[in-house]
Amino acid sequence: MPSFTASSRILLAGLALASLAACSVGGIGDGNKPESVRVIRVSSLLDTARTESYLCFRDQLQLITDFTNGGASNDTLRARWTSSNPAVLAVSNGDIFIPGSTELVYQKGTLIPRAESNTPVTITAEFVGLVATYEVSAVRKPTEIRIEPLSQTMAFVTAGSMKAKAVIDGFTLDVTNQAEWSFATEDDDVATIGQFNGAIVSKGKVGDLTVQAKFPECPAGSGLEGTRTADLHIRRVAGLSMTREFAAAGGELIKDTTEALKVIASFVDSTETQDVSTQLKTSYKFSPTTQTSLGVGLVGARNFVNAAANTTGPVTITAEFTETFRPAGATEDSNVKTVSNGLDFTVATRTLEGITVTPDTATMNALGTQQFTATGSFDGGAASQDITRHVTWSSSEPTVVFVPTGALPAAGIAIALKSTASTAPITLTAKRTGGTTAAPVELSDTATVNVVVPPAP
Repeated sequence: MPSFTASSRILLAGLALASLAACSVGGIGDGNKPESVRVIRVSSLLDTARTESYLCFRDQLQLITDFTNGGASNDTLRARWTSSNPAVLAVSNGDIFIPGSTELVYQKGTLIPRAESNTPVTITAEFVGLVATYEVSAVRKPTEIRIEPLSQTMAFVTAGSMKAKAVIDGFTLDVTNQAEWSFATEDDDVATIGQFNGAIVSKGKVGDLTVQAKFPECPAGSGLEGTRTADLHIRRVAGLSMTREFAAAGGELIKDTTEALKVIASFVDSTETQDVSTQLKTSYKFSPTTQTSLGVGLVGARNFVNAAANTTGPVTITAEFTETFRPAGATEDSNVKTVSNGLDFTVATRTLEGITVTPDTATMNALGTQQFTATGSFDGGAASQDITRHVTWSSSEPTVVFVPTGALPAAGIAIALKSTASTAPITLTAKRTGGTTAAPVELSDTATVNVVVPPAP
């Protein structure tokens, strides 16, 4: 049975989508005929409005047929695809084998860069006598492809990940899912790694592994070929240190807000640390037991303390990390708990009277991110609390800059969706209802952001 690479997974998914999208050219007899065809770009490292391709990375084109009745169909798999210069940029006609396979081929319309060139390449697609073209303006070479981190230490039975980054035209892009991941020497008793996503799951055994990332589409002689490596260490936990997200006076946490706890594990025989705040092996304990609770229902947000009710006196929170492993010479697993320092919280009921967004102006790179923070002013300025996760965010140009909203770690992080600069400042707004139940007030504040293109190296 053939081994499925990252490329083949994309190939098979594309085949399924295209098969579903394609429709019959039938209906010609009743007057509904193919009128024209057009090539569209559906994937790109930067964005689909750009016309470059880049060594080591594939792009996908589709052929769309437009009919006389206004309908359209995806006929990518039924078209014949050719390139004006396949030595620079090949296009699959279902006849280019995926590297390392003698059975699997790239889906039709897949662009495979072969050599760096500033001369445009014309891709042609023909279907039922109709022809459409797409011009790739250049094939460029990434400045760098690397994996991060180069060394990582993890506790038993935790989840982690490796990332692959490519620097292209001044942009640093996450290309983790385009790499093929493995260990130089497999040992499933120490850890496993996802072949297509770099996701690591450690097991119950101390050990050291070498992580490998390959980009099989990097052409020989490009200087980008070869395997990237990093070190993975699985160790026992030596201690836990817990800190709180905000430095509120007296440990106060205002009702109907949240605060994230950060739990850092140190290790035996290692100077590295691991953030275990959201790991399933980490649990949080309250003393005394109160109605204050943890938001355990959110993926990646198990460490959110939710001020759900008022309490009398402080609440002390500690974190526990449970290791499950089999000691040398033993026949059964053992559970060992490591306990962190305690943090004191007092839940306070206060009235929200104002919102301030910071920074009030910012400049961010295209395809980059910028964190914005919403701070609530309570009881006439007597207290303040970060309420970034508890406001509704909006953007005046959501197709250019998008801001997630809701009780998520990503709340308030503006994301530039395009590789081009904004033509004018974009307004971001944070809103929340304040005041009292009897006299509610709609509160808001705004910030402006400009998107710029980073200089190419």
